[in-house]
Amino acid sequence: MKLLANTLVCILLVICSQGAFSQDIIILKTGDEITAKVEEIKPDVVSYRKFENLQGPLYTIEKNKIFMIKYANGSKDVFTEQSETPTPQQHVQTTPQPAPVQSVPKPTIAELPVTLEYWNGGKIRKNNITLSLTQVKDIMRPYPEAFSLYTSGRSLKITGDVFEAVGYVFVISALVNSLNENQDTGRVSAGFAVASLGTSIVLELIGKSNIKKSVRTYNAAIKPTSHLYISPGGIGYCVRF
Repeated sequence: MKLLANTLVCILLVICSQGAFSQDIIILKTGDEITAKVEEIKPDVVSYRKFENLQGPLYTIEKNKIFMIKYANGSKDVFTEQSETPTPQQHVQTTPQPAPVQSVPKPTIAELPVTLEYWNGGKIRKNNITLSLTQVKDIMRPYPEAFSLYTSGRSLKITGDVFEAVGYVFVISALVNSLNENQDTGRVSAGFAVASLGTSIVLELIGKSNIKKSVRTYNAAIKPTSHLYISPGGIGYCVRF
Protein backbone atom coordinates (compact mmCIF):
# COMPACT_ATOMS: atom_id res chain seq x y z
CA MET A 1 0.00 0.00 0.00
CA LYS A 2 2.82 2.40 0.81
CA LEU A 3 4.45 1.70 -2.55
CA LEU A 4 1.16 2.35 -4.36
CA ALA A 5 0.67 5.66 -2.52
CA ASN A 6 4.19 6.78 -3.40
CA THR A 7 3.58 5.88 -7.04
CA LEU A 8 0.37 7.94 -7.18
CA VAL A 9 2.12 10.90 -5.58
CA CYS A 10 4.90 10.72 -8.17
CA ILE A 11 2.38 10.57 -11.02
CA LEU A 12 0.53 13.63 -9.66
CA LEU A 13 3.80 15.53 -9.29
CA VAL A 14 4.74 14.75 -12.90
CA ILE A 15 1.31 15.88 -14.15
CA CYS A 16 1.45 19.09 -12.12
CA SER A 17 4.99 19.83 -13.27
CA GLN A 18 3.98 19.36 -16.89
CA GLY A 19 1.01 21.72 -16.41
CA ALA A 20 3.15 24.25 -14.64
CA PHE A 21 5.94 24.22 -17.21
CA SER A 22 3.76 23.81 -20.33
CA GLN A 23 4.04 26.94 -22.43
CA ASP A 24 2.79 28.32 -25.72
CA ILE A 25 5.06 30.16 -28.12
CA ILE A 26 3.72 33.04 -30.23
CA ILE A 27 5.92 33.61 -33.27
CA LEU A 28 5.52 37.05 -34.81
CA LYS A 29 6.01 37.92 -38.47
CA THR A 30 9.03 39.95 -37.43
CA GLY A 31 10.67 36.76 -36.14
CA ASP A 32 10.28 37.61 -32.46
CA GLU A 33 8.89 34.98 -30.11
CA ILE A 34 6.67 35.45 -27.08
CA THR A 35 6.59 32.75 -24.42
CA ALA A 36 3.06 32.84 -23.13
CA LYS A 37 -0.12 31.07 -22.13
CA VAL A 38 -2.73 31.69 -24.81
CA GLU A 39 -6.07 32.43 -23.15
CA GLU A 40 -8.39 33.23 -26.06
CA ILE A 41 -8.28 33.67 -29.82
CA LYS A 42 -10.74 36.25 -31.13
CA PRO A 43 -11.50 37.15 -34.76
CA ASP A 44 -8.99 39.99 -34.77
CA VAL A 45 -6.83 39.63 -31.64
CA VAL A 46 -5.21 36.97 -29.47
CA SER A 47 -5.34 37.25 -25.67
CA TYR A 48 -2.45 35.81 -23.64
CA ARG A 49 -0.55 36.01 -20.37
CA LYS A 50 3.22 36.08 -20.15
CA PHE A 51 4.56 32.68 -19.12
CA GLU A 52 6.84 34.12 -16.48
CA ASN A 53 3.85 35.78 -14.82
CA LEU A 54 0.75 33.66 -15.37
CA GLN A 55 -1.12 35.54 -12.67
CA GLY A 56 -0.27 38.87 -14.26
CA PRO A 57 -2.24 41.08 -16.62
CA LEU A 58 -3.95 39.85 -19.78
CA TYR A 59 -2.31 41.06 -22.99
CA THR A 60 -3.73 41.27 -26.51
CA ILE A 61 -1.99 41.31 -29.87
CA GLU A 62 -3.43 41.73 -33.34
CA LYS A 63 -3.67 38.54 -35.36
CA ASN A 64 -2.25 40.18 -38.48
CA LYS A 65 1.08 40.54 -36.61
CA ILE A 66 1.27 36.81 -35.76
CA PHE A 67 2.84 34.21 -38.04
CA MET A 68 2.23 31.09 -35.94
CA ILE A 69 1.39 29.84 -32.45
CA LYS A 70 3.06 26.68 -31.10
CA TYR A 71 0.98 25.22 -28.31
CA ALA A 72 2.34 23.23 -25.38
CA ASN A 73 0.59 20.07 -26.60
CA GLY A 74 2.52 20.23 -29.88
CA SER A 75 -0.23 21.60 -32.13
CA LYS A 76 0.26 24.71 -34.24
CA ASP A 77 -1.86 27.51 -35.65
CA VAL A 78 -0.55 29.31 -38.72
CA PHE A 79 -2.11 32.70 -39.43
CA THR A 80 -2.35 33.83 -43.04
CA GLU A 81 -3.84 37.07 -44.30
CA GLN A 82 -7.18 36.54 -45.96
CA SER A 83 -8.19 39.05 -48.55
CA GLU A 84 -11.81 39.77 -48.26
CA THR A 85 -13.60 39.72 -51.55
CA PRO A 86 -16.00 42.62 -51.63
CA THR A 87 -19.53 41.57 -52.24
CA PRO A 88 -21.10 43.21 -55.24
CA GLN A 89 -23.43 45.97 -54.26
CA GLN A 90 -26.90 45.86 -55.59
CA HIS A 91 -28.01 49.14 -57.04
CA VAL A 92 -31.58 49.73 -56.12
CA GLN A 93 -33.30 52.53 -57.88
CA THR A 94 -35.44 54.53 -55.56
CA THR A 95 -38.09 56.94 -56.56
CA PRO A 96 -37.20 60.39 -55.24
CA GLN A 97 -39.69 61.57 -52.69
CA PRO A 98 -40.80 65.17 -52.64
CA ALA A 99 -39.20 67.20 -49.91
CA PRO A 100 -41.55 67.73 -47.00
CA VAL A 101 -42.78 71.24 -46.47
CA GLN A 102 -41.31 72.47 -43.23
CA SER A 103 -43.67 74.48 -41.12
CA VAL A 104 -42.14 77.62 -39.68
CA PRO A 105 -43.37 78.34 -36.16
CA LYS A 106 -45.36 81.54 -36.00
CA PRO A 107 -43.61 84.19 -33.91
CA THR A 108 -45.32 85.19 -30.72
CA ILE A 109 -46.44 88.75 -30.11
CA ALA A 110 -43.39 89.33 -27.91
CA GLU A 111 -41.07 88.35 -30.78
CA LEU A 112 -42.63 90.64 -33.39
CA PRO A 113 -40.93 93.99 -34.10
CA VAL A 114 -42.61 96.90 -32.35
CA THR A 115 -43.64 99.96 -34.34
CA LEU A 116 -42.14 103.35 -33.55
CA GLU A 117 -43.95 106.61 -32.75
CA TYR A 118 -42.95 110.15 -33.73
CA TRP A 119 -43.35 112.88 -31.14
CA ASN A 120 -43.07 116.63 -31.49
CA GLY A 121 -39.55 117.94 -31.46
CA GLY A 122 -38.17 115.05 -33.50
CA LYS A 123 -38.30 112.53 -30.67
CA ILE A 124 -39.06 108.86 -31.35
CA ARG A 125 -40.76 106.60 -28.83
CA LYS A 126 -41.14 102.84 -28.56
CA ASN A 127 -43.54 101.29 -26.07
CA ASN A 128 -44.06 104.77 -24.60
CA ILE A 129 -40.32 105.12 -23.95
CA THR A 130 -38.29 107.88 -25.62
CA LEU A 131 -35.33 106.40 -27.50
CA SER A 132 -31.87 107.87 -27.72
CA LEU A 133 -30.17 108.69 -31.02
CA THR A 134 -28.03 105.55 -30.78
CA GLN A 135 -31.01 103.31 -30.02
CA VAL A 136 -32.97 104.64 -33.00
CA LYS A 137 -30.00 104.11 -35.33
CA ASP A 138 -29.52 100.54 -34.09
CA ILE A 139 -33.21 99.77 -34.69
CA MET A 140 -33.35 101.33 -38.18
CA ARG A 141 -29.93 100.19 -39.41
CA PRO A 142 -31.26 96.95 -41.00
CA TYR A 143 -33.68 99.09 -43.05
CA PRO A 144 -31.50 101.31 -45.30
CA GLU A 145 -34.25 103.62 -46.57
CA ALA A 146 -35.58 104.40 -43.10
CA PHE A 147 -32.04 104.73 -41.73
CA SER A 148 -31.05 107.21 -44.47
CA LEU A 149 -34.14 109.35 -43.90
CA TYR A 150 -33.56 109.41 -40.16
CA THR A 151 -29.87 110.34 -40.32
CA SER A 152 -30.48 113.12 -42.87
CA GLY A 153 -33.41 114.42 -40.83
CA ARG A 154 -31.32 114.50 -37.66
CA SER A 155 -28.50 116.35 -39.46
CA LEU A 156 -30.88 118.99 -40.84
CA LYS A 157 -32.55 119.44 -37.46
CA ILE A 158 -29.20 119.88 -35.67
CA THR A 159 -28.11 122.42 -38.30
CA GLY A 160 -31.40 124.24 -37.82
CA ASP A 161 -30.83 124.35 -34.07
CA VAL A 162 -27.41 125.92 -34.68
CA PHE A 163 -28.90 128.62 -36.93
CA GLU A 164 -31.60 129.22 -34.31
CA ALA A 165 -28.99 129.81 -31.62
CA VAL A 166 -27.06 132.17 -33.91
CA GLY A 167 -30.29 134.01 -34.70
CA TYR A 168 -30.99 134.62 -31.03
CA VAL A 169 -27.46 135.98 -30.61
CA PHE A 170 -28.12 138.48 -33.38
CA VAL A 171 -31.48 139.38 -31.80
CA ILE A 172 -29.74 140.21 -28.53
CA SER A 173 -27.08 142.15 -30.43
CA ALA A 174 -29.76 144.15 -32.25
CA LEU A 175 -31.53 145.01 -28.98
CA VAL A 176 -28.28 146.07 -27.30
CA ASN A 177 -27.29 148.27 -30.24
CA SER A 178 -30.75 149.83 -30.33
CA LEU A 179 -30.53 150.72 -26.66
CA ASN A 180 -27.08 152.24 -27.27
CA GLU A 181 -28.48 154.20 -30.21
CA ASN A 182 -26.26 152.32 -32.68
CA GLN A 183 -29.01 152.16 -35.24
CA ASP A 184 -26.90 151.01 -38.19
CA THR A 185 -25.29 148.16 -36.29
CA GLY A 186 -28.65 147.27 -34.79
CA ARG A 187 -30.26 147.03 -38.22
CA VAL A 188 -27.45 144.78 -39.48
CA SER A 189 -27.80 142.52 -36.44
CA ALA A 190 -31.55 142.42 -36.91
CA GLY A 191 -31.10 141.41 -40.55
CA PHE A 192 -28.76 138.58 -39.61
CA ALA A 193 -31.17 137.52 -36.89
CA VAL A 194 -34.07 137.28 -39.35
CA ALA A 195 -31.96 135.36 -41.87
CA SER A 196 -30.65 132.94 -39.25
CA LEU A 197 -34.02 132.30 -37.67
CA GLY A 198 -35.67 131.89 -41.08
CA THR A 199 -33.03 129.39 -42.16
CA SER A 200 -33.44 127.59 -38.85
CA ILE A 201 -37.19 127.22 -39.34
CA VAL A 202 -36.79 125.83 -42.87
CA LEU A 203 -34.08 123.34 -41.88
CA GLU A 204 -35.98 122.13 -38.83
CA LEU A 205 -39.19 121.65 -40.82
CA ILE A 206 -37.38 119.58 -43.45
CA GLY A 207 -35.47 117.64 -40.79
CA LYS A 208 -38.59 116.79 -38.80
CA SER A 209 -40.37 115.81 -42.00
CA ASN A 210 -37.58 113.36 -42.86
CA ILE A 211 -37.68 111.90 -39.36
CA LYS A 212 -41.44 111.38 -39.67
CA LYS A 213 -40.91 109.68 -43.05
CA SER A 214 -38.25 107.41 -41.54
CA VAL A 215 -40.70 106.25 -38.86
CA ARG A 216 -43.42 105.57 -41.44
CA THR A 217 -40.95 103.73 -43.68
CA TYR A 218 -39.72 101.58 -40.79
CA ASN A 219 -43.23 100.73 -39.58
CA ALA A 220 -44.25 99.76 -43.12
CA ALA A 221 -41.17 97.54 -43.49
CA ILE A 222 -41.81 95.51 -40.34
CA LYS A 223 -45.46 94.81 -41.04
CA PRO A 224 -45.99 91.08 -41.70
CA THR A 225 -46.94 90.03 -45.22
CA SER A 226 -48.41 86.70 -46.29
CA HIS A 227 -48.98 84.83 -49.54
CA LEU A 228 -49.83 81.38 -50.86
CA TYR A 229 -47.34 79.34 -52.87
CA ILE A 230 -47.36 75.97 -54.65
CA SER A 231 -44.44 73.53 -54.34
CA PRO A 232 -43.90 69.89 -55.41
CA GLY A 233 -44.87 68.90 -51.88
CA GLY A 234 -48.16 70.75 -51.91
CA ILE A 235 -49.62 74.16 -51.22
CA GLY A 236 -48.05 76.33 -48.56
CA TYR A 237 -48.83 79.54 -46.73
CA CYS A 238 -45.92 81.86 -46.06
CA VAL A 239 -45.89 84.68 -43.52
CA ARG A 240 -42.96 87.10 -43.60
CA PHE A 241 -42.04 89.48 -40.83
